[in-house]
Formats: sequence, structure tokens, C-alpha cells
Amino acid sequence: MSRRSRSPSGKTLAPQAKRQAVMKMRQELTISERRACGLVGLARTTLRRVVVEAPATAALKVRIIDLAYARRRFGYRRTHDLLRRRSIGCTGRLR
Repeated sequence: MSRRSRSPSGKTLAPQAKRQAVMKMRQELTISERRACGLVGLARTTLRRVVVEAPATAALKVRIIDLAYARRRFGYRRTHDLLRRRSIGCTGRLR
């Protein structure tokens, strides 16, 4: 472990995990949305936001997964190069 001490609450949750925690708290403890979001540390607008994925993004994601299964040893950079060569609507941004 590094010299910096970890926070007592552990690892920070992703927004989706926080949404699930708020929903579970509201069902089991019957507390208000405002209080549950405050305890979890989630903005109420984030809780209510509906994530809509663009069709082009969904198609690109499917293509990336297909390439990853076909060529397991390729990393994200090489997969990105393959997509760019085939001009499948891939931007220059890597994740």
C-alpha cells in the first residue's frame, strides 16, 4: 500500500453503482430520494438522468467486441488502428 492512506469508506463508486445503492436504500429503508442521494454522494439529477446511447456508438461497440474476440492478443491501440483502417467511424480519441 502506498504512503497515502485510503479513505475510510473504501473505493469510490461509479454513478451506476451509486444509482443502484440509492434504489436499494429507498426500497429497503423507505427513506426519501433526497436523503438517500445525500448519503451516497450522488446528485439527484444524475439519479434521474436516462442514459441514451447513440446507434452509431452501439454499432461501434459491437464491432470492437467482435474484433476483441477474433484477435484476443490485440490491445486497445491495435484494435483502434484496425477500425481506423477500415474507416468504421472511429475518432482519434482512445479510451
